[in-house]
Formats: sequence, C-alpha cells, structure tokens
Amino acid sequence: MNLRSWMTLGFVVGLVAIAACRRSSGFVGGSFGGMEERQEMTPAATADEWLERRALDRKQAWGGILGNWYAEMPPEVEWPKLLDAMEKDLAGPGAAPEEARFPGSGGLTPGKERLFVNLMKGDEKGAQELVRELVLNARSRASSFGREAKRDAVLALSVDPKEGVEWLEKNRPELLASGSSGSYHRSSKKAWEEALEDATLSQAITLLKADLTGDDRAEKLGRLLKVAELAEDTALRDEVVEMLWADAQKGLKDESFRGLHSNRRLIEALAAMEDWKRVKELASDLQGMREKVMARGGYYGAGFDSMMWIAMYHVDGAESFLNELESHLKSGEVSLQEAYVLLRDDGNTGEDLGSIYVRALLESGRKDEAWSVVQRVLVMHPKSDPHYELAREVAPGKFVGFLDELMVFDPFEERPLIWKAEVALEAGRLDEAKEWAEKAIALDPSDGDQGKTSRMKVYEVLSRTLAKLGDEEKSRFFAEVMVSIREGEEADDFLYAGLIREATERYLAALDHFGDAYCLQSRLALTLARNGRFEEAVPHFEKAFELMPVSFGPRESHCFGCEGLFSDERVRPIAQRILAEFMKKHPDNARAPYLLGLVLESMDEKKEAMLAFRKAVELDPNYFNAATRLLNLLKEDFRNYEERRKLLARIVTIAPYSELGRFYSMRTDLAQAWREAGKVGPSPLTLEEWGFQPAPRTEQFKDDQSIYMWAPEAVKAMDGWSRDELCRENQLLKAIEDL
Repeated sequence: MNLRSWMTLGFVVGLVAIAACRRSSGFVGGSFGGMEERQEMTPAATADEWLERRALDRKQAWGGILGNWYAEMPPEVEWPKLLDAMEKDLAGPGAAPEEARFPGSGGLTPGKERLFVNLMKGDEKGAQELVRELVLNARSRASSFGREAKRDAVLALSVDPKEGVEWLEKNRPELLASGSSGSYHRSSKKAWEEALEDATLSQAITLLKADLTGDDRAEKLGRLLKVAELAEDTALRDEVVEMLWADAQKGLKDESFRGLHSNRRLIEALAAMEDWKRVKELASDLQGMREKVMARGGYYGAGFDSMMWIAMYHVDGAESFLNELESHLKSGEVSLQEAYVLLRDDGNTGEDLGSIYVRALLESGRKDEAWSVVQRVLVMHPKSDPHYELAREVAPGKFVGFLDELMVFDPFEERPLIWKAEVALEAGRLDEAKEWAEKAIALDPSDGDQGKTSRMKVYEVLSRTLAKLGDEEKSRFFAEVMVSIREGEEADDFLYAGLIREATERYLAALDHFGDAYCLQSRLALTLARNGRFEEAVPHFEKAFELMPVSFGPRESHCFGCEGLFSDERVRPIAQRILAEFMKKHPDNARAPYLLGLVLESMDEKKEAMLAFRKAVELDPNYFNAATRLLNLLKEDFRNYEERRKLLARIVTIAPYSELGRFYSMRTDLAQAWREAGKVGPSPLTLEEWGFQPAPRTEQFKDDQSIYMWAPEAVKAMDGWSRDELCRENQLLKAIEDL
C-alpha cells in the first residue's frame, strides 16, 4: 500500500487502529459487540472541561484518543493551565507504567501524553527526544504499517530530517525497509473464463449454463446475468434472478449469505426489474439476520436501512416513505455525517436514497425542502449528470447560482461548467454556451472519471451548440465523437463480461468514428496485449500515448495502477519515447512532464519521476495533481523535507475547499496548524436549512451499533470546515498512538 505522502504517517495502521477509523473523515458509525464508542465532541470551553474529558478517555477509550484531544482543545488562552496540569499529573506517583493500555493497538502511555504536551508547546527538541525514546522502546511489529508509523513519526519530529535518517540507520535500520510496493496484481483466469474470451453471446450462454456448480457459482451466475443483459434476453435474465433468489433464501436460513457484496447482483437485478416487493423482503430478512449476529457479538457488515427505505418508497408510496425516513432523521439520534452517508447510499439499487428523498418531497408538494436536500445530494455526487438534472428540475431559478458556488467549492470539477453550457444553450445564449463548453474541455478533455452514458457529455452539448450557430461541419465532428464514446462503452460491457473477441471488434468499430479517443485506444491496446496479440497492440499504445498530453486536464483522475497499463514492461519504453518526444516539441506544456512522471512512477523510477513532477510544477505552479504527486514522492528522499514543507504550504492554497482536511491532516506543526485551521473561511456553498435534527455532541461515550460507511471529504466540507474537523484526523498523532 502506497501512502499519499510520507507525511500521512501510518494512516489506518492495520486493524489495530480501527477505533480511530471509526471517527475518521471517511467513516461514520459505531461499535463492535456493544463496546462504547468515543464520540466526537465540540471543542472544550475551558481547560477544566478538557481535562475532565481526558480523565474519562484514559479510563474508557481503546484507541484514537490523541486526535480527539487535539481537535477539542479549548481557546489558546487556556492552554498553559491545561498543559501544566498534564505535566504535573504525568510526573506524579500515579502515572501509569510505560506500556500500552489497550491490547491490539499501540494505545496511550504517559510517554505519548508527554509528547503531545511538547507538540502543543512547540518544543521541537523535546518532541524529538521523546519520539525517539518511544520508538526505541516500542514493541516490535511485523507489519509494514507499524514500521511506517515509527519511521514517519521519527522523521516528522526530527529538527534536522537528514540527521533523523542517520539516527534511524544507526538505531532502528529495519524501519527504513521498504513496505509493500503497491503494484497491481491480477489473479489467474479460470478455465471457464478463458473459454468465454473467444465466445459469441449465444456460445457464452451455453457455456455458462453447462456448469453452475462449485464455489464460484455466484460468480458464474453473475456473469450469466451480465451476458443475458447484453443479449437482451429477458427470459434468461428472469431465470438467473430466480436462481439467485433461491440461493439467497438458502443462505438466509443457514446465515451464510451476508452483506451487500454477497447480495449485489440480486439486488441490482431486482431493482432493474422494478420488483421492489422482493427488494423490500430481502432487505428485511437481511436486517433481521444482521441484528441476530450482532446481538451475539458477531460482525455482519453494513446495515440495510437505505435499501429498505428505497424499496418502501416504491412499494408503499411517498407518504409512508417520508414518515419513516424523517422520523429517523428528526429523532435527534443521528449525527449530521451519518445522515449524509445514509442519503448518499443506494443500497445497490441504482439510485441513492437522497435522490429518492428529493422525489418524495416533490411529490408531496414540499418544493422548498426538496431544494435544500437536493443541494446536499448534488454535493455528494458532484460528477453525476442525473443529480444535476434533478437539481435543475427542483429549482431551475436557483440552479445556475448554485453551479457558480460549486465551481468555487471545487475549481477542478468540470461538471458545473458543462451544465452552465447546457443552461445557456437552452436559453439561446449560444456564444456563452460555447464558451462554457470549451472551458470544461480545457479543464478535463477526456472526462475520465465519468461512468457509462455520462462521459463526454460536454462534446454532445458543444455539438448541439455548434449546430445552432450554423457550424454543421464541427457539429457533425463532435457528434461522431459521441458515437465513438458510446460504442466504446458498449464494448466495455463485453470486456467486463469476459467476451474479449467481441469487445475487441467493438472497440475497433468505435474508433472508426473517432480515432483520437485516448480511452478507447488504451483499452483496445490493453485488451490485445493481454490476450497474446502484443504486436497488434503496439500502434494503439503509441496512439494512446500521443493523445495523453491533450487528453488529460489539470486534475485528471486516471489510475494507471488500477488499469494495469504498465503491468507489461514492453509498454513502458513506448510511453517514455513518445512523451519525451512531445516534451521536446512542447517544452512549455506542463502536461507532458507530468504524464512522464506518472509513467516513471509506475516503473518504480521514483527519483526520475520526482524530476518530471518538479518540472510540471515549475511550468504550472497551480498544477494541483502534479504538486500532490510530487508531495507523495518526496518521502523517498528525506533530505527533501524542507521542499516538502514548502510544497505542502503551497498545496493548501490551491487545494479545493472540499479537500482541505486531507492536507491539514499532514501537518506536524500542531500548534500553528490549530491556529490556522481556525482561520479557514466558511464553505463557498449557500445551503438552505432543512428539517434534519442532528444528535447533540454532548455524550462522550455511547453504545452505538451503527457501522462504518465511506464518504468523501466533501460531506464535511459542504457545511464549512470547522477547526475541530480539520484537526481531528492528524496523521502524526495517529502514528504516535500506534507506536
């Protein structure tokens, strides 16, 4: 696992840090087996209040303490009293021995508390001495996470990072060993998967139906369901769904059928068929099983509330749905973040609960409330065209103004620009529509982070705009681009179904409409190369790399590792050669060195990659992705600490508002970071009030059976970053606690 930067300091240090994960910016929820959860509290008003919380934490918490203490510090005028009290307590006869309090994690010790005091006082030399003492005395752990936590804590608190490396080389050289490379691995294909590669749709159906037994029965049924959808064979689809349903009923009886992952294919199919009664029945059965397992102290996974409520809307209607959902949201027992995560979840039905909530409000004539909810839903789905369409439907008069705010909230997201173009086009402001579309293309020419039917929408808008402006030739050109992309998406469906020959033919046909589609060229090349046709793949690799500098915007979301683009070493020199040639021809284009850096990084040539990213940042100081990639690689040479510190300070000024928490979590100058966090401005978004009643943050510990669900940082950022939100996830404190 590669960390974003060496300053991430052991983020989520294995399962031993699960208590800290519970309250991290990406998770909400609760306890295991009835254990009490440490709740996030508002900052303490006085030193005495803070010290009372500390005393309770030391008795009950089992992890994630220091981050809470830091986030909940009282006003700075109270610090001397608070820190002096801690020092006296830790020096007294009642101080606990230097050993972990909590089995399974590094826990809290007096030494770590003393280190916390030094950090808040800004005592650099004292902090350096204490962290080294802690590392020397820390118990040995085999995991790379444990090694990284110790190493990064030492280096972050070394007055001279170069001397810190020398200290580690002398005293704990094993901590400098490399961890996981984070390389991408593909599992070998099964015999039936290999047989599918050259099959037609009808052959694939016969092949899969011939043997639906074995441990991979669920996988085979899922593949058969996908093939049935591609063949538009509703009878076969229904047959597979009935088999999945029968398997689910059997699994429910013996409690072997668990979690959303196991149910995903069945739920998706039932929702697509609009068989909401069975979705509701399945959700009820799964929730009942989950409660039984959890009552026995077991672990079952996420709950099924979203799935149940979505089905309820379709089965029982908007009124019943609103009564049930709003009773929960207005109970005063749900935190704001838990509510947001719940609304963001789709329960694998294909439409998130938040959108269903908005539609129910509209049906009930509660249009103002629908707008207040859809604002938040849109922020949680900033790349989704259906959510923009829904927001425009709810309040067309307010929609454009909210788009303006979204552009400030995340200036690297192109979707608001595309919808500005759409609105201008429909209003007949053609020159304005063309201008907004061109700005969106400049921001992200390939629209690479969009899903099926949504990618490249901007070219469709531009095509219609140009047609109305009388430029038929360019309009037809962009229409052909869209045909190519949509046909390529259909080819993707065949590729994901394992029908390689069919996918290859479809990629080639799509490229006949528009040969300069980077995504299609690269995917076709990969498909050919992975199926023994590398020589045929070479020209498509070459074309893809030629297109890269003009296909990626300043914040591309491409993932070479996930795609496995360079898993074949024969591909790498092709990319290096073509990008190097582009750099010679276009020395002022920051994209080329950035993309070369991505290639070099994927080849594990990190020093050369750093040089390339430095060049990109030099050419474009606001190149956010290049700056963050460089920040990540600076951990490879700790002599670059001062450069890293300056770069981090720069990134904070150019980072989208929604991502500020991520970079504040990397700060090691805790006192100064706390001060600056209090000066971060309000959210650029003007969110109207809605009827949600959040649970008050007054109970430090409570027994909570909820479970963790992932959500982007924007969930917190949309309401505005508070100081405690920016400080609570400090990675240095997480690393210290795990020592």
